[in-house]
This record gives sequence, structure tokens and C-alpha cells, in this order.
Amino acid sequence: MTRKLIPHLLSLCLAAGALASGAAHAQAYPNKPVKIVVPYAAGGGGDVLARLFSDKLRVRLGQPVLVENKAGAGTLIGSEFVAKSPADGYTLLLTTNTLVIAPILNASAAKFDPVKDFAPVVPIASIAIVMVVHPSVPANNAGELIAYLKKNPDKLSFGSSGTGGITHLAAELFKARAGVAMTHVPYKGAAPALTDLMAGQINVFWDAMITANPIIKSGKIKALGMANAKRWDGAPEIPTIAESGLPGYEVSGWYGVLAPAGTPNDILQRLNNDSVETIKEPAFAAELQRQGLIPMGGSVDNYRKIVAADSAMWANVIKSANIKID
Repeated sequence: MTRKLIPHLLSLCLAAGALASGAAHAQAYPNKPVKIVVPYAAGGGGDVLARLFSDKLRVRLGQPVLVENKAGAGTLIGSEFVAKSPADGYTLLLTTNTLVIAPILNASAAKFDPVKDFAPVVPIASIAIVMVVHPSVPANNAGELIAYLKKNPDKLSFGSSGTGGITHLAAELFKARAGVAMTHVPYKGAAPALTDLMAGQINVFWDAMITANPIIKSGKIKALGMANAKRWDGAPEIPTIAESGLPGYEVSGWYGVLAPAGTPNDILQRLNNDSVETIKEPAFAAELQRQGLIPMGGSVDNYRKIVAADSAMWANVIKSANIKID
């Protein structure tokens, strides 16, 4: 009888041990510094946000949160580094939706899958993006621009900050959804594109509100609509493209935090909870607004859906428009 009980007692002990181990695991995290990898060079928008976010997050985690820049290969280097890091919650990635775009454009160079190899933690903020035109363009909203383009196919040109970038893809999505044609003129960055837009060398451009808004206010360019789902609080008079002529259109670059796939759920939830509380802080939200960003937050599951949906949508846009990186 005693011998028969031994296996049962052993199973109970193992189960109790596993529960205790899991509880200790949850209580122990984090017990050392957490590193946030930024796949961009120091000084850029992503780097600035990462340092602001890490400074706030460290207070809630009770551990130092360090920022490490790993730029290169169109963000592939930093993203791959995190994808292959231990799934223990101590190495995170703060990036934009280039996470899903870069592997599609550079399939031969990408050594990770943006959906399968990452565990989403939290979307921090979306980038307020606006469609702007030269004042000579005979349109004051998205609907009027679409009507003009249907009557004058390929008469207008649109600039981008680079082939395959979010400003390029936003325009291609607009063209596809509206059924219009424009000529693409790629630049090496947003600044030269804006310069040529003001000079009338190109006609249309999608840009971040943080850089476009002062020029809009000067009257040197016109804002036709926000690409985001909602109007931006910093310029509430500008309608969205969806409400002013192209229902269902929505584009926003996002900044978010992800961990390597396989990171325990309790750690993901701890990071999500602390991140959401950070995003809700009035001072942090105000700083996001100052940078032309829209606070997001939300659950791990919601962010997982955002990443998957973005990956599918941009893959379709890139394929349909036959976009290739030279």
C-alpha cells in the first residue's frame, strides 16, 4: 500500500514545486537591469522616445532600464538581435512598424519573422501623419484630390522619404484604395522632399505632423487630411483622409515594445501593465503630444493583432505596387 502511494506523493510534490517555482519566478522579475534595444541611430525620434520611456519605466520596474542602439540594415540588425536573445524579459525591442515592413522589402537579408519571432508587449504611440500638397494643387481635402486625379491621371507627383518607407507606402495605399495614379519621386529623407514640395517640384507628400505642422501654418503647403484613424489633438481642424473622401483609409506609424517569442506570459503582463501606466502619466502623454505622437497603450493581445494586421496589409501593398529596394 505504501509503495503504491509513493508515485502519487511524488507527483503531488512535483506539482507543488512547479507552482512554487512559477510564483517565485513571477515575484523575482525583474531582479537585474532590463535592456531596450533601439534599431536606429542615437539622436533620432525612436532613440529619444526610448530614453524618455525607459526613464519612466525603470521607476515602476524598480530596476535600471538601459537603452542600446543597434542601427543598420534598415533596422534588421537590431531587430534580429532581440529576436535571438533569451526570452527572459531582460532584452526588449522598441521599434516602429518597420519591424514588419523591412523583412518584406529585404526578404533575403531578414533572419526573423516579425510575427512568429516576437512577443508583443505594448504599443506606445502612433505617429500623426498628414497628407500635404503644394498650394497650387486644386484640392482642399482628400475627396477633391481624388476627383482631380481621376480626371488627370499621373499629372501629379508624390514624394517619399525613401522607397519602401512609411511615407511611400501610405501613398501607394491611397492610390490603390482611391483608384488613382500619381508618379513616385523618392528622396533620401523627409527634409529634401519637403523642400521640393514647398518649391513645387513635387505636388503631394505624406509627412509626420511634428515636421509638417509649422510649414502648414506658414501657408507654404496645404494639409488635406490626417492619415490616422482619428484627428490629431495638435491640429483638430484637419480632418482625417477617411472622413474627407476615402472611407476606411488608415495609416499610422507606431512605436511599440516587443520581446523575444517565448517570453513567459507573466513577464509580458508585468511589462504591459507597467508600460500602460507609464503611457497614462499626464507628463509622459504631454511629451508624446509635443513630439507629434498619439498615446496608445492597450493589451498584449491587442498589440499582437496590430502587428499581424500590419504585416499582412503592407505585404499586400508592397506586392501590388511591385515595390523593390534597389
